[in-house]
Amino acid sequence: MQKAGLASLFALSFGALTGCQTTAEDNTAKADVAATAKAPIQDDGIFTNPLFPNGADPWLEYWDGNYYLTTTTWTSELVMRKSPTLAGLADATPINVWSDSNPERCCNFWAFEFHRLKGPNGYRWYMMYTAGTDGTLDNQHLNVLESAGDDPMGPYEYKGALMPNVWNIDGNYLTYKDNTEEPAVQFYSGNFLDGSTVQASGLVHNFRSGFCLEPQHFPDAPNQPTFPSTTLLPGDVYSTRIVYEFGTK
Repeated sequence: MQKAGLASLFALSFGALTGCQTTAEDNTAKADVAATAKAPIQDDGIFTNPLFPNGADPWLEYWDGNYYLTTTTWTSELVMRKSPTLAGLADATPINVWSDSNPERCCNFWAFEFHRLKGPNGYRWYMMYTAGTDGTLDNQHLNVLESAGDDPMGPYEYKGALMPNVWNIDGNYLTYKDNTEEPAVQFYSGNFLDGSTVQASGLVHNFRSGFCLEPQHFPDAPNQPTFPSTTLLPGDVYSTRIVYEFGTK
């Protein structure tokens, strides 16, 4: 009888077991080893990240042959790991791609999210993350960075806070495809919603709880000769086509 051999390997998204079994004793031993190997990953309903024991809010992108990963740091630094394989991220050296000492956004970094978007200077990586002031979470708000080139690891430049004076966290991007014949889109952010409007379903319209997009001509166009004309002469027919198409990143 040939003795059974067993090797187990755990990595993110895959596992491998090699060996053979020929007896009931071998089956029992194999089950014991498998149970031991699973213990760090899941025990009594508790899941442990197989890459990092403390890796909250992970964001992962695959680009140009490598995986890029960020996780919450709770510090004043944004670090990123890079590896050609998912399993390799566990041992990849964390690289500091951004830090900040501005007291308005210096601390409590969390929920980094980065996307490759095409802008006026070509493709750039845009990093959105939550940060605030030292010693409290009351001033947490979203911030945005832009890469200098087409590299997820930067270097990055600070571009601004979306709503610096309002508590807002963990944002995402919404893409809007321009399928309108109008030259502009008016964006209403719900700044004047105060909770006093309630739908029949019971939904309360709170501050900035919704938004509205209205394709139209530029404001004050009749008084701006460089803007597209809004003049409609007697006998003219005005028609326009508007299609709303949205997506997420």
